[in-house]
Amino acid sequence: MEDAVTGLRITECLRKDCNRDCPPGHQYVKKGGACCGRCLKTMCDEVAFWSRGDEDVRWHQVGSEWRSPSNPCVIRECVRMNEEVFVQEKNISCVQMETPSCPLGTELHCDGKTGCCPSCRCDPVNGCVFNGTIIGPGKSMLLDQCTDCMCSLQRGLILKYKLTCEKTTCKPCPKNYRMETVPGSCCGKCLPTVCAIRLRDRTIRYLKPNETIQDGCDSHSCKINEEGEFIWEKRITGCPPFDSNKCLAEGGRIAKVDNTCCETCVEPECKQVTGRLEYVKVGDCITVSQLNIHYCEGKCPSKAVYDITAHSIEDQCSCCSATAMDSMQVPLHCPNGSIVQHEVFNARRCECLSRKCKP
Repeated sequence: MEDAVTGLRITECLRKDCNRDCPPGHQYVKKGGACCGRCLKTMCDEVAFWSRGDEDVRWHQVGSEWRSPSNPCVIRECVRMNEEVFVQEKNISCVQMETPSCPLGTELHCDGKTGCCPSCRCDPVNGCVFNGTIIGPGKSMLLDQCTDCMCSLQRGLILKYKLTCEKTTCKPCPKNYRMETVPGSCCGKCLPTVCAIRLRDRTIRYLKPNETIQDGCDSHSCKINEEGEFIWEKRITGCPPFDSNKCLAEGGRIAKVDNTCCETCVEPECKQVTGRLEYVKVGDCITVSQLNIHYCEGKCPSKAVYDITAHSIEDQCSCCSATAMDSMQVPLHCPNGSIVQHEVFNARRCECLSRKCKP
């Protein structure tokens, strides 16, 4: 370039623009002393063709390996040599296959070819495994008399088998019963240990085996038969008619007949009894208050026996009589205002004394 005034030539330097945009799988590299670098290939490309006619490019890093999509027995590797990157292939050598020993719950499955070389593997069995026994889906197994286990299939991305066990809970026996096992059954049966009886007053009592109680004229016993069953045995004693109200009204008392359940009336014995006099009146004179007085009351024996001397049946009677007595003075009030003392006798001891029986 020349200057128009001086005529001198001028040199002008312009900076060169370098294109740093590289295609996929390449990297911009600049060496020392060079103005611009260049795009060097850093990855291996693999073209895959689809059935519909289009293609797809896959990139692999240097040092990576992959199986050839067209031949599973060929391994491809992306390698770099100097500044070149290319795909190198090597064949797969199959070693002698050893058949594995499958553990319990699995079974041996061998494929003709998995990838390049044939292989065998242990896959889980189609069912549930319990104590060395395989239970198919939907099947059940009785673990013991009270435990039932069922195998079920759980569907999902991976099929799973689940073993569910349910144990039957037996209800406890009520009070005064015991549990007896029944062969072939989970829950036994409840057998009584006592006899339940109902008394006359409608209360419930429990008797042990061979125990007996008395309830009035009812005798209750607890027995065991040949089958081991508890039997309530009730015995009722018949008694002659007895009117307890009449006995008490006549001054008697109720007692048992010779240690039996039957009742009888015991006549009152001759004894001292205290009574109350409303008043004592002699002539026109009378007491102003009530008076307690003692007297004899009760029944004494009487009989009729043969008298050998009189050669006839003689009546022998005894009466409840006072054998000792005392007197007391009782004041009587008269209309004229005077007070008169009157003697009254009290029985102090009473006995049955022989008397002549009146016809």
